[in-house]
Amino acid sequence: NHNLMLRQVVVWLNRQRRDSMKKIFVSYSRTDKEYANRLADDLTARGFSVWIDKRIEHGSDWFEEIEQAIYHADAIVVVMSPEAEHSEWCKKEILLAMREKKPLYPILLRGKEFAILIDLQFADVRSGQLPQETYYQPMSRQLGTTIKTPFDPLRRLRQRLSGLTHSR
Repeated sequence: NHNLMLRQVVVWLNRQRRDSMKKIFVSYSRTDKEYANRLADDLTARGFSVWIDKRIEHGSDWFEEIEQAIYHADAIVVVMSPEAEHSEWCKKEILLAMREKKPLYPILLRGKEFAILIDLQFADVRSGQLPQETYYQPMSRQLGTTIKTPFDPLRRLRQRLSGLTHSR
């Protein structure tokens, strides 16, 4: 009986935590799918609930699902590339986000920044890396949340090795 109550409490706490997580919608071109998936994993590791179109089931009403995901999102991350700039879907996603007054956080993967987002600062990731910590700071402030730093087992080792070379 106590185990059942404990399990119910754990389920309730997990649901509360999940429901309080800030929701991020990732807009990208299919060409940039690999990068978008890496970015979604990074955002998840930082404590966000991420919506990316791989969650759309085959045969579903694609546009309605995207519209609902944007409506429920707390912010939109736009992966900018020449293919995304020419994508009808990416344009619609940006316009829907603007209509709903969602904060937009562009990332420049390739090419140049989108004219429609020209007034927004963006993270330059043209080398293919994930955004720096500074990219997440305005997002954290605007969404009123604390961003987790993803666990990087090699980071501590690199810091120690760096300290060894500087102390000589």
